[in-house]
Amino acid sequence: MSEKKYEVPLHKIGKLAIIESIANAIDKDLIDFKSENKLVTYNSIHMLKWDFTNTNLVNKFENTEFTCYVAKRGAWRFILLYDKINKILYTLMRRERFEQIQSNEKTDKVHYIESLVSPNKELSVPDQLKRSFQGDLFDMNGEGREEKLQEVFNDLTQNLGPIEKYVLITFESDKNMLTSVSALLLTSKLEIAYEEDWSDLIPASYDSDEGANESQETYEDGFEEIELPIRDKSVPKEDEAEPFIRKNDGEKKGEDS
Repeated sequence: MSEKKYEVPLHKIGKLAIIESIANAIDKDLIDFKSENKLVTYNSIHMLKWDFTNTNLVNKFENTEFTCYVAKRGAWRFILLYDKINKILYTLMRRERFEQIQSNEKTDKVHYIESLVSPNKELSVPDQLKRSFQGDLFDMNGEGREEKLQEVFNDLTQNLGPIEKYVLITFESDKNMLTSVSALLLTSKLEIAYEEDWSDLIPASYDSDEGANESQETYEDGFEEIELPIRDKSVPKEDEAEPFIRKNDGEKKGEDS
């Protein structure tokens, strides 16, 4: 029996919009910010990269077949990019961070992507790509884990339509340059069932050496993980996904800064 073929049904314009959102955020947007704000230090620069990326995504996918939602997990805010036509959910993450989560052995917390892979339960890894994991991320914590992950999934996606697949978009950068972008279809165990390399669509560098000394610390670490206990249903939900809405006068309404 032949291996099942997978694909990411996103047109080239959509791929370019995602790539340019990231590329501009870590290069042009930061350069402009530094030019306009002569600060003594720039300790917030790593978080600003994500803020610019998220803002760029919302702007580029406005008035399209996609919906952008600002989701919250603890102190972390991120974009849920939902394809209303193909019913596919996308999120972004650094490749290094994803690989850390893959090998995570902690038992008291889970990461939100472990819940977002719920629609991908029927996906499997081709035999030639199978590798050994350090434990089973979904079985190692005992009874009730699936129920808890499903609750997180419902909290995050309750304002979206039906979701048939979840795709994680990972990227790598060197200084202020985007070097690779890939779309991953993950199994319920966070194995890669299918990977699509979009790196050839990365725009040419702006030839700027601004930010050349910036380190690549992943400041989102520790913000996106959540405790396992199920929330008391009587407590108001503070972690729900929130829509990013444009008012008629062109003002944006969404997360408070």
